[in-house]
Formats: sequence, structure tokens, C-alpha cells
Amino acid sequence: MKKLIIILMTVMTISLVTGCASFNFNSPVGRHAFNTETASIVTRGEATNRVWFSIFGEEFFPTVERIARENNIKKIATVEYSIKPGILMLWMDYTTIVTGE
Repeated sequence: MKKLIIILMTVMTISLVTGCASFNFNSPVGRHAFNTETASIVTRGEATNRVWFSIFGEEFFPTVERIARENNIKKIATVEYSIKPGILMLWMDYTTIVTGE
């Protein structure tokens, strides 16, 4: 019985450690292009939210509508998302970038 518990604990530890190793922090999460022929890129708005322990924070990604409204963007050209981890993944910075006119 003691060997079974040791084997189960070892398997659980290995699965937890290898599950975190597959996250790629360097690439942006997404980029959505809108109709760029009608909107000339003049204004760029950016907002970042910090979330602690994946629980405490305002929201994960700032909304596109809020960023466009705060920067007086009427026609949205592009929207980009990115995630940047903090030290020991204690916090995550979620950034939304909106460009347009």
C-alpha cells in the first residue's frame, strides 16, 4: 500500500510539473484584423490589466470597446492581445492593443 501511494504521488507531481512547461509566453495570444481599407491607422490605444494568482484583478483582457472609447477611436483597424507573466507566475499582465482612426 505504501508503494502505491508513493507511485501515485510521483505521477501527480510529474503531471503538474510537465503541464506548466508547455505554455509559450513569447508570442501574442491573438491578432484580429478588421477592414483596413476603410480605416487609416492613426490612433493607438493600449490597456493592461494585472491579475494576481489568476484570481484577483479587474478582468483578464481589457475590452476593445473601453479602449476605443478612451482613445476616441471610431473605426477599429486591428486588435492585438498579449500575455506577459510575472516572477514565478505570481501575476499575469493581460494587454489589449487597439489601432484605428
